[in-house]
Amino acid sequence: MTPSTRFSRQASWKFRAGVTTLRDDLCEGCNAGLFEVGGGLAFGTPRGALTAWATGDAALLASGALKGIGDVPVALGAGPGAGLRWRAAPHVIALGEGQFLWTPFQGAPFTWSGGTTFRWEFARNVALDPQRPRPATEHGSAGDGAVFIF
Repeated sequence: MTPSTRFSRQASWKFRAGVTTLRDDLCEGCNAGLFEVGGGLAFGTPRGALTAWATGDAALLASGALKGIGDVPVALGAGPGAGLRWRAAPHVIALGEGQFLWTPFQGAPFTWSGGTTFRWEFARNVALDPQRPRPATEHGSAGDGAVFIF
């Protein structure tokens, strides 16, 4: 997220694609393909130690076991997202994010997710991203990974 400043009022955006584990009424404990986009505003402290953002998000989920739209195993959702990033050191950040998606006319009227992580950039544009396990009532993934930053 790129913070807005008094000289640059640019919008921030996010994009995510991959696989997630659903743990809600849409699909209990199944893996689903995920495509997600969002856009909004971010604000930060002058030296970039803290950045907070709010976005409008849209998500597409697909899985054979999904209680989606009608008989199609696809779910669509839209709603707000928010996050807070703290730069603890030049190559270490703490990140917390949350999201609420309305999924009308599907297996559940809404779904939500949230999580926290620390990221350590150990090489240029490559960071380790160990994630905290999430409660069984949320959808999301847990585990270790690497983030490629571009």
